[in-house]
Amino acid sequence: MDNVIFAYTDEQAVADGVLVDTTQLMSHLGIHRVTRAVWDEFVIDMGKGLIQDVTKLLRIAEKVKAIKPEDGWYIYKETGSALWCIPNELGSLTLMFPEDY
Repeated sequence: MDNVIFAYTDEQAVADGVLVDTTQLMSHLGIHRVTRAVWDEFVIDMGKGLIQDVTKLLRIAEKVKAIKPEDGWYIYKETGSALWCIPNELGSLTLMFPEDY
């Protein structure tokens, strides 16, 4: 029997800002979470955090989901950078950089 020493839940990660809830934005793609690093890379702040342009994030998420998954993982590589879209504890997907894993 494995003893869990520490568990960090999805709810805690969203509350801490490590993950961003994208359910309303990308549920049509099955992506309900992105890491803060992915969010910061692809979302443009249009003014004091009140208005954000998510077009770039949506485009990259669509590209990732367009590839054939391997064991449920979508691995996307473009010009040297990589993105993973992997199953999460919610039964949906999380979009992240490999170093976020």
